[in-house]
Amino acid sequence: MIFSIQDAATRTFEQYGLVWVSPEKAGTRVIKRLNGSLLKETSVTVREYVTRSAHNDPRKNRPDTDITFKEQRISDRRRVTLIIPWQQ
Repeated sequence: MIFSIQDAATRTFEQYGLVWVSPEKAGTRVIKRLNGSLLKETSVTVREYVTRSAHNDPRKNRPDTDITFKEQRISDRRRVTLIIPWQQ
């Protein structure tokens, strides 16, 4: 799946692609080979997709963090100026 989003304020585009590679060793090789490569004169960042949840929150594993930590964001970090085609 490939999709593109635009920041209305800066008029810049970001493209994202999700692929499934099997077996896992092949996926690791693909990441190593493609990360930092050029695609149409643009540097590409390739990394493993990580599903975010409370179970894999890195704050849980720090000894100085209370187990019942609360959301510490002061404000919403989402970029409100994004134009996402499927939301139009």
